[in-house]
Amino acid sequence: MGDNCANLPNDETMDFLDGSSEMELQNIIDVEEIQLIMDDFHHLTKMATAIIDLNGKVIEATGWQDICTKFHRINPLTSSNCTASDLFLAKNLKAGEIVDYKCQNGLWDVVTPLFVAGRHIGNIFTGQFFYDDEVIDESFFREQAQKFNFDEEAYMDAFRRVPRYSREKVQNLMNFLVKFAAYISRMSLMNLQLKKEIQIRHQVENALNENEIHLRTLLKTIPDLVWLKDPQGYFCFCNSRFESFLGYAEKDIIGKSDYDFLDSELADFFTKHDSEAAKSGKPCTIEREIIFADGHSEILEIISSPMFMKSGQISGILSIGHDITAHKLAEMKLRSSELKIRELNLGLEKKVQQRTAQLESSNKELESFAYIASHDLQEPLRKVQAFSDRLKTRYASVLDEKGLDYLTRMEASGKRMQKMVNDLLAFSRVKTRGESFESVNLNDIVDNAIADVEIHAIECGASFEIAALPVVEADPMQMQQLFMNLISNGIKFHRENVPPVIKIYSNASSINQDQDNFCEIVIEDNGIGFEIQYLDRIFKPFQRLHGRGKFEGTGIGLSICQRIIERHRGCISAISEIGIGSKFIFTLPILNVKRSEI
Repeated sequence: MGDNCANLPNDETMDFLDGSSEMELQNIIDVEEIQLIMDDFHHLTKMATAIIDLNGKVIEATGWQDICTKFHRINPLTSSNCTASDLFLAKNLKAGEIVDYKCQNGLWDVVTPLFVAGRHIGNIFTGQFFYDDEVIDESFFREQAQKFNFDEEAYMDAFRRVPRYSREKVQNLMNFLVKFAAYISRMSLMNLQLKKEIQIRHQVENALNENEIHLRTLLKTIPDLVWLKDPQGYFCFCNSRFESFLGYAEKDIIGKSDYDFLDSELADFFTKHDSEAAKSGKPCTIEREIIFADGHSEILEIISSPMFMKSGQISGILSIGHDITAHKLAEMKLRSSELKIRELNLGLEKKVQQRTAQLESSNKELESFAYIASHDLQEPLRKVQAFSDRLKTRYASVLDEKGLDYLTRMEASGKRMQKMVNDLLAFSRVKTRGESFESVNLNDIVDNAIADVEIHAIECGASFEIAALPVVEADPMQMQQLFMNLISNGIKFHRENVPPVIKIYSNASSINQDQDNFCEIVIEDNGIGFEIQYLDRIFKPFQRLHGRGKFEGTGIGLSICQRIIERHRGCISAISEIGIGSKFIFTLPILNVKRSEI
């Protein structure tokens, strides 16, 4: 790295500099010339640059990103962040040092100091970019847009256009800026020392010559292909990568044209691209696969920019070819992967549709079978019960004790079978015999359900704590059955010598399910509870966790509850603990269920 403190002044010059306002950065550098050089540097590298004095004043700026010029530097608060970031490392930097840091607005800046006569008077910055190996938190910028009241869409568009560079590229470019900082330092000191215009001209000429050397050195080391042609299409300069493309040294390339090295088709391509850039007066970009002299090929993004003299005439065409082969291959692989995923998704969607149709058909057949089977069982079951009753009435006196026991068992089994048939019918009718939905006050439903189980509740000493419940869109008869089944369970499965306490309430906040409003209802008891591992089992038809001798029932009540809830597009679950009690939690639609879909 160059020494920014080179060419220290003599004692006479130091006396002149002490206390002089001439030491302000803007007074000792040729701002216009620096601006032109930085503009060219931007055309070559696409990197933003700035020269800022120690008070935060911007002396030169080139290629700044819209996110800074249209947002961060406009808003007073984010602008103060910019100034704070600019001044963060403004002091105590060493000559030739390169420091990168992330500004308070979330972008990377890289800085190297400017020294004149051993004094630190400013800094050269490049920045307003992201490193290509970092993970960018897009939510930070979106929150920043909202916080500072930026146009969020425009701000996020500017954010997405912030460039990403490799650390190697930034380091290479900063090596040039270190040398450039040394050049500025020397040129500034020369401006202060020179007394006569002829001396100033000589010093500027020397500085420009030295700058040209630095620039050529930079261009030689850039990993991209770089070449310069005069207006007639003859090569004036090329770097090492371009030499490897043609397979000739620079000295053998200078003064010749594309047609001296390339086939006519490729030479015509480059000539046409140069002409378009010259005609438009601005950089032109095109992509092309080219074959190098050693036989390997690369896909290049070629940017050709016209160079102008002060008179406005074109002095040449500067071109840079960046290897994008890996990027293009990645794009091809991505498109191929997307196509495969799309095909897989279509196949999976078709299979899901087929499986759904099969399940729907199977469910309809199962429901039909359950209804028909349970309906057809009614007549023979009634006959069994009728003959059992006649047998008991007419022949009980001639039966011995064992016969009477058989008869009693037969009657009990008949009643249990009748209960199972009735429950099976109720289960099958949830979807096939349901009523249309209407507004239902759940507190009225709960009052009716409690009235239905009043005798059993009094016998067990049960008490109820009922909170205010919402009005829902539902089938009122099925709501009656749902709450009666769950309340009956809370009473039935109570602990010995512990009166059941049934709590019914709605959670305070409604939930959003499929963009419809749903409420959450909880029915809580202090009963015997169950092991949570059996949660899935309790909602299956005829599944029981306890023997019939201890608790009566067919084991289909919770299955009916689940089917009712599903018909209402809700869901039901439970949490429980042995010896503590259970909570049955389910959701019901408040207002927005589409009745045509029920």
